[in-house]
Amino acid sequence: MAGPVIGIVTTLIMAVGGYLWLAYREKKLAAKGDVFTEPKDQKTPEKATDEKDPNWILSLVPLAIVVVLLNISGFEFEVYPEQKSW
Repeated sequence: MAGPVIGIVTTLIMAVGGYLWLAYREKKLAAKGDVFTEPKDQKTPEKATDEKDPNWILSLVPLAIVVVLLNISGFEFEVYPEQKSW
């Protein structure tokens, strides 16, 4: 149970700390006058060509190759390798 607790606690620390840091920097930069303004004449980009988007299943091919090769090779991951006494 120690692993999930540490993971959740550190995730919360990073999320809250990251948010507080960004809020702090936003206030400091806004006080200096460094703010973001949306462009008024923003145009939507047009597609450069009439090519079709690639099939999303194509992106699963590298993952499938890794899974198949690991099963074929019989490679085993040892999370806690046994200590060898010499």
